[in-house]
Amino acid sequence: MNRERLKQAFKNLSYEFIFYREEVLKAESLSLTGYFILAFIDKHGPKKPSELALRLGITKPSVTQIVESLLEKNLIERSYDQSDRRTVYIALSAQGRELYHRLYLAEGLWEENLDKMDDRSVELLSDFVERIAQKVHEIRMELTE
Repeated sequence: MNRERLKQAFKNLSYEFIFYREEVLKAESLSLTGYFILAFIDKHGPKKPSELALRLGITKPSVTQIVESLLEKNLIERSYDQSDRRTVYIALSAQGRELYHRLYLAEGLWEENLDKMDDRSVELLSDFVERIAQKVHEIRMELTE
């Protein structure tokens, strides 16, 4: 019974995050691909537009269009390589970082609720979530091969 409850709780959590993010993206007039660009830059640091195109599986002109939109919204910043001014890097702006972290509403919720748990429970939950995340990562990598 507890296993079913836990499965249902994670399913509900996933749905709620999806719908929450969808509402924030709509309110910010941000496309899903724009969101993925913010996420990728947040995780991996400043990237060239060509690297974004390759990682997201979209054309360079599409990346250019999305990058221009994100620049207009002040969500990203463009910088140039000091040794080769033709090389452009895209990084999150302070506003982009704030929006991206707002999309991860869970940060505050996690801290608020984890403080109510004992260390052993947090450790067990961390191990469980890390195993699930690793498995999802492996499945995702198989899909991209």
